[in-house]
Amino acid sequence: MHRLNLLQRVWVAFYNQSDPAYVGLEHEPDAESDEDIATQKPSRSTLLMRAISPNAWSFTTLVLLTMLIGNFSQCGCDCEDSISIWAMPDSDMPEPLFRLEKRRFTNAVRDDSNGNLYSSINPDELQYAGLPSPKIDKNWNELIGGRYFRLEDSEVSLLNQDSELPALTKMHSNERITKEGFYGGPDVLHSLHCLNAVRKHLDMDYYADSMALPPEYRRIHIDHCVDHLRQALLCHGDLTPVTMKPVAANTSLPFPVTFYLGQTEREHTCRSTEAIRNWVTARGQRTGRIEPHHPNP
Repeated sequence: MHRLNLLQRVWVAFYNQSDPAYVGLEHEPDAESDEDIATQKPSRSTLLMRAISPNAWSFTTLVLLTMLIGNFSQCGCDCEDSISIWAMPDSDMPEPLFRLEKRRFTNAVRDDSNGNLYSSINPDELQYAGLPSPKIDKNWNELIGGRYFRLEDSEVSLLNQDSELPALTKMHSNERITKEGFYGGPDVLHSLHCLNAVRKHLDMDYYADSMALPPEYRRIHIDHCVDHLRQALLCHGDLTPVTMKPVAANTSLPFPVTFYLGQTEREHTCRSTEAIRNWVTARGQRTGRIEPHHPNP
């Protein structure tokens, strides 16, 4: 269907060059129907005349069309395999998984008229940073808990085509795994798990007794998390401008200090966190999930 729609668009653009009676791209045909194109298809003689027309633009378009057909036939249209397995909405998701929204970032560092720096925390928003507390831990647990759900057979089959990794391992049911099968989840929630782990290591005295990993593996985990977050940030490449503001800061140092303060509260275009979180929850409820582990801090 995707291949047909693309060919239809090029086909309509080609015929629209010399006969305004045909539908142009400004009247896009229904993605689920061929009627808008089929009812206006020209005769074979007209096709031939236009194919040999000296019109350079028509000739170029025809060549491009031929190249497109050749490329599609060579690749066998493995287009679905090149798309992330969760790039399209799941059947139990009420809204598109990649719904975009405008969001202004919060909790920036600001300066007052005396050169003092402070965090602009909005008390009406959920807090994920600051001195450790049960409330902050609860917010994190609700954000990333239950992030791994049972995969469908088609998803397992596609993931096992990755020749760089071993085949997935079946997980048996226990007190946390609700159903035997193969499990996975979106990387965004794993990245958030890593960020939460780094946050906890800033207050190791508070969280030491609740750490699931033994001490000998904690540095390995944190090093992994730091580099995973680096790669995730580079992968998504947010280009929203962060503007700079010079601040003559009031500090305890015996000499003047100028900070170049990044103004991070610009409006960003983001994927909907609510849509992704709702989809993960719905998938887990439908297919089974690994229940979140909430140790007492």
